[in-house]
Amino acid sequence: MNRSRKTAAVIGIIVMAALAHGCGEPIPVREMSLARMEITRAESVRADKYAPAEMEEAKKLLLGTHEFIKGDDLDKAKQGALDSFAKAREAYEKSLPLLARDTMEIAEKSLGEADEANADMLAKDEYDRAQASFKSAGENFESKKYYESYQAALEADKLAKSARNSALGKRAVLKEAVTEVDSVIAEAIKYNARKHSPEKLKIAEDNNRTATEALDGLQLKKGFAVVAIAKTSADEAYLDALKGSSADDLAAAEDAVARAGKSEGARFAGDELAASRESLVRAKEAHAQGRYRESMVLS
Repeated sequence: MNRSRKTAAVIGIIVMAALAHGCGEPIPVREMSLARMEITRAESVRADKYAPAEMEEAKKLLLGTHEFIKGDDLDKAKQGALDSFAKAREAYEKSLPLLARDTMEIAEKSLGEADEANADMLAKDEYDRAQASFKSAGENFESKKYYESYQAALEADKLAKSARNSALGKRAVLKEAVTEVDSVIAEAIKYNARKHSPEKLKIAEDNNRTATEALDGLQLKKGFAVVAIAKTSADEAYLDALKGSSADDLAAAEDAVARAGKSEGARFAGDELAASRESLVRAKEAHAQGRYRESMVLS
């Protein structure tokens, strides 16, 4: 059974148990939700790779809670959810420094490849910024600021690869830029950019098509000029699409929570309703702070 089916099964069991209990001992929905969120957070730093035992235990504990609920042992269900949260937090804290270290190694390798391509001369600006980001990654790692180290290492790797490509040939760089814009356009469309940012999306598509034609015709000057326009428009269309889709999902979630609060089931599923309202508050905060994908997940 895949993860989404497992999640649906757990939710179904929780709802049935909640209806069966009525006003009795509350189902530990909040604790289970927090555990699920912490597992997702650990997955975001590749804990399945760096802390597989801890992750397996966290997931096992969380899945085990619904067995306790079916057996009417809510104290054990709550403790299982708390233990799952703690184990997922342990996995996160174990994985993050390892991820930062490995990402720094990848960035260091990319810097070496850029240096071999003479990027310090042919793509000096990007190469210098890559070195600065890599230095920042090392300093943050030494200060135990592992997430900041990871982010700086990612940036260093990105810049080093870009510098190497610039040094290897302008045509290769143009080709990569066209491909990258195509990818952003595809992501923007996935988030309904045709609804939320149709004009910018069209500008991106038209200019990237022109850049492809210029690349094929070796009109590199023209190609670089239009791909820059395509990239800006694609990035803006993508951001508009994310923001618009986030707002759509937030409105739908808000309506669903409001309807649930007025429904007959609200008397029997107070914990689930409270957890939904908590997620809705967090979704609004994430949206207001520009963390649109996170807001959509919470919605």
